Amino acid sequence: MVTGALLVHRLFAYLHLSNLGLTENELVDLISLDDEVLTDVFQYSAPPLRRLPAVLWARIRNSIEEYVVTREANGGKVNSSLHMSQYLL
Repeated sequence: MVTGALLVHRLFAYLHLSNLGLTENELVDLISLDDEVLTDVFQYSAPPLRRLPAVLWARIRNSIEEYVVTREANGGKVNSSLHMSQYLL
């Protein structure tokens, strides 16, 4: 598996499973709780804090932006997959 593929796969799984979408903080929190993803991310290092690095999140976010819809919900901005957004309109 290509490095990062598991991360992106799980990211879209979490978006798909959410009812109304997830904020960016919720997405980062969920990914940071996923030990399998973090093991893949940190396969060559052992950071003191096992959390998705902000720089990696920024890269991933930029690479998936055409597949994610951001909209207003519950007083904030949430993300959902482009596929799921058709059901939320």
